[in-house]
Amino acid sequence: MEAPVSTLAATDVVALVGTTEASPAAAALAVIEVVERMKSHLDALVLPAWRMLHAAYVEALESPERPPMTARERERETSVARSGAVDEVMAATGLGESECRRRLGLALADPVRVDSLVRLLAAGELALWQVLGLHDDTADLDPTAADEVVQVVSAPTRAGDRPSAQLRRRRLRRELARRGAQSACGSRRLAARDARAELEPDGTGRLWITGEGGRVVAAIERVDRLARGIRASGQHPDRTLAQLRSDVALDLILHTTSVEGAEWSRLGDLPPAQVQVVIGLDVLSGATDGVAEIPGHGWVPADVARDLAHAPGSVWQRLVIDPATGALVELSSTRYTPPARLRAHVVARDRVCRAPGCVVPATTCDLDHDIPWPMGVTSADNLSAKHRRHHQLKTVGLWSSRHDPTTDALTWTTLAGRAYRTDPFDYREVLDADLDDGPLVRRRGAVPAERLCSVTAERHLGATANGGAGGIGIPPLADGDPARNDASDPPPF
Repeated sequence: MEAPVSTLAATDVVALVGTTEASPAAAALAVIEVVERMKSHLDALVLPAWRMLHAAYVEALESPERPPMTARERERETSVARSGAVDEVMAATGLGESECRRRLGLALADPVRVDSLVRLLAAGELALWQVLGLHDDTADLDPTAADEVVQVVSAPTRAGDRPSAQLRRRRLRRELARRGAQSACGSRRLAARDARAELEPDGTGRLWITGEGGRVVAAIERVDRLARGIRASGQHPDRTLAQLRSDVALDLILHTTSVEGAEWSRLGDLPPAQVQVVIGLDVLSGATDGVAEIPGHGWVPADVARDLAHAPGSVWQRLVIDPATGALVELSSTRYTPPARLRAHVVARDRVCRAPGCVVPATTCDLDHDIPWPMGVTSADNLSAKHRRHHQLKTVGLWSSRHDPTTDALTWTTLAGRAYRTDPFDYREVLDADLDDGPLVRRRGAVPAERLCSVTAERHLGATANGGAGGIGIPPLADGDPARNDASDPPPF
């Protein structure tokens, strides 16, 4: 049994901080205030370490024999060095990628730009999250103007108090407007527009879309207008207006595209939306309850998985596994480029990028020869899914990976000398089992299964209503060009 984690009692913390406040409330507040200042001070002390780590990656990429680089090559090398430093910290600390990139950006920024920010951070006047936010918000100003804005935004109130978060935000908007920075900031954010989704454990999900303000407003107004029209017509009386907005928006995205002047009767169906689900046969058949995985997104309950698996047009692929290890069988090829069947096998085996902590779906990763071809064969034993960024770190020699053919484990060694082991996806997780980096413990009543199904559910919602939750029968528009990988940016095999 593990020893209990030691904790400090409230009185111990008060004594440690050394507060002389008499009342418990005042003493507790003093402790919180002092600790928050200490955290900010420590965050300021870490910034030079970020610079040192980044410099180590830059130095590792430099070579006296290298010919002069083009602007694009130098830009790529800079990106690789930053990614290496970020991934190094992510693997060691568990911090997220966005947070690490923002901290590195602060550490590498022009000293004039961040002079006041770093000073306020070291003094405990601003928390790290506030400093990073101000650094982002002033990115489109020249360094001197950015520092001046920070000073104005963080200045004490007339009463000599620290400004509240709301006051700082109001001051910031005023100062950015005075300097005409809002349009530049808007251009930068527009250039970074994106769409992303997040799956919840209960089987629901959320979708975010950023874009030009007018288009976003027009889109939600169109969705709202359609939803209100459906509600006024008496269709789907069991759905709220909010539910109809969700259903309309998803149907518009999944099953239509814009073709000016086209008639409804002349339009064809779009290629079906695809959702891949990995589910145990016992769960799929309804013999037991359990969970299924949507690779790259998370887990869904059994009933949600069954609905997807039994959707019209679903394609089932049997995955035969070793019940003791959860591993798949091997396929091999003498060619450099993995054939489709071998690629499908490696993708099914790994599920996600094999770099430490990365959860990018294997379907969007490069397949890398762990031992470079032709010295290493094109087989499942020598191929692993690697996110493009991690593939580049290995290709340029900043990180290395060693494959164990017995266990399919990959051992990564980073520039800092840290070693991390990653394993192929263990399909016992999808079966009705408790698995927590230890012996497999099957839940009571579970039916042993040595096979899984990988199901690609294809949904056509065309002119008919969706049989599941949501979907209101919006007629389909004509198909646009399907998305393809950018041939101008091949993987660095």
